[in-house]
Amino acid sequence: DLVGSLLAYFEAGGEVTEAAKRLYVHRNTLRYRLQRIEELSGTSLSAPLERFTLELQVRLHFVGS
Repeated sequence: DLVGSLLAYFEAGGEVTEAAKRLYVHRNTLRYRLQRIEELSGTSLSAPLERFTLELQVRLHFVGS
């Protein structure tokens, strides 16, 4: 689940290892998912402003649902 992985990543403060533990997946699995999210969204999670914008969009989506 890409969205769940992204939310776990945000909730772990961008720490891949911590987010992977929370998801019970290997950190490489999470890295692959995050890379896939970057490809699909055209967003770089290593760019602070882009990461913030994506996090805001995802969180607002769930507030509006």
